[in-house]
Amino acid sequence: MAFEQAGVLTSAQARTVLTDGTVRGLVRSGRWRAISRGLLLTGNGRLARDQQLWVAVLAAGAGAVLAGATAATEAGVRGLRPEPLHVLVPASRRAGRSTLRQLPIDMAAVVVHRTSVLPAEHLQVGRPPRTTTARALVDAGWRPDATDRDCQR
Repeated sequence: MAFEQAGVLTSAQARTVLTDGTVRGLVRSGRWRAISRGLLLTGNGRLARDQQLWVAVLAAGAGAVLAGATAATEAGVRGLRPEPLHVLVPASRRAGRSTLRQLPIDMAAVVVHRTSVLPAEHLQVGRPPRTTTARALVDAGWRPDATDRDCQR
C-alpha cells in the first residue's frame, strides 16, 4: 500500500500492519515523517509531487479525487498551472478543514471543491484517483472566487 501511494499513508492504514507503538517509534526516530494529524510519510525527506497529490486526496477524506487542472495535468495535458492542487469531494460531506490547514510548508496549496454530480463514468482509474480528462478540463474553468471551496493556505 505504501508503494502504491508513493509512501503516503493514513494512520489507520499503517495500523493495519503495524502496532501504534511501532508507528510512533518510526516517527520519533526520524525514519518516518508525520505530515499532519492522521497522515504519515514512510520516509523523512521533502514531499515530491506524487506524494503531494496523495496527501491532498487523503487529507480531503473519503471519496476525494483529483480534479480540474490537477487531474488534467496528471493525464498529460500541458499548459495548465500545476498549483494549487484541486480536489473534488462529494457534496454530502465537508473536507477535513483542520487537516488541510495543518499541512507542512513543503506541501502545495489544496483547493477543495464539492459536487453533487460525480457518476462512475466521470472517474478514471489512476493513482491517486481522479476525474476523467474530459471532466477535468470542464472543471478546470472553476472561478477563482467560487464559494464552494476551502483553501489550505
